[in-house]
Amino acid sequence: MARKSVKSFSVITGNNSVVVEIQTENLKPHKYEIFPDDVQGGLTGIAQHLQAGLNEAQNSYKKIEISEFFERMYVTIRTPIERGSNRYTAKKL
Repeated sequence: MARKSVKSFSVITGNNSVVVEIQTENLKPHKYEIFPDDVQGGLTGIAQHLQAGLNEAQNSYKKIEISEFFERMYVTIRTPIERGSNRYTAKKL
């Protein structure tokens, strides 16, 4: 997992998913559609955790870690604000 700085981000809650876009040092942003599941719970909790964690990373210049495993339909987004699990059911956009 590469550690990255958060340059900008957006977290948008839709009807059935949360869309998160994270701009880091990479030219192309990381963009995922995240779905509720038994581990992470509902959309509101997912969105609040990502918003708070990415905001903390950006404001305090702390790095995040992102790893993708789409064969199993998940992404791990580790921010400075820890949660029981940082693995989200997701697909890349």
